Amino acid sequence: WFQMHWPRDPAFFESPKVAIPSMFDRPRAAYIEGSAYFGIGANVITQGDSNIPLRTLSAFLNSSVGAWWFAINGKQRGVGVDIGVSKLRQFHLPPLNEKAFLLLAKVVELVEFVKSVSDEDADLSSTSFLEDLIDACVMECYFQEHMAERNLLFLDELIPSLEGYDLEADEEQHREFLEHFIATHNAPSAKIRNRL
Repeated sequence: WFQMHWPRDPAFFESPKVAIPSMFDRPRAAYIEGSAYFGIGANVITQGDSNIPLRTLSAFLNSSVGAWWFAINGKQRGVGVDIGVSKLRQFHLPPLNEKAFLLLAKVVELVEFVKSVSDEDADLSSTSFLEDLIDACVMECYFQEHMAERNLLFLDELIPSLEGYDLEADEEQHREFLEHFIATHNAPSAKIRNRL
């Protein structure tokens, strides 16, 4: 309360949002569904008029493309960068591709699920594979022609697997889907794994 010098819109805290620290050594944006309150050390992004799902936005901000952009455009402070709201608004998003953005949101949801289960249930190799896959999909959104030249496209390959995935599924459905998804795309002979 002592940091609140002027009234804030409750929607920033009570609606779904992406929160990212103002200073970091690497981006750590988080999608938050419920209420969460922050002081001046965090940037908070709500849906607003954008067609980009917030989970997808978190993928762009956390990607290696995002890390590169923040390193170039952020104000250097100690071992990290300082990103204010005005600088964050300049972050370039690729052209709107609703199908790709929805697919990315679904993969982010899978990572959230893996990280939400208890430590003994969490498969860290699954998390690493999914995070690498998200990064590759983000790269494709920015550099599609360049990646197509090298036969390194991911999104079209993932469409059949992810179209049936329900973001509102219960925990058991998440587990079943995740097991099948990993078995299909992270097997030694899988196209996705080999492209990664």
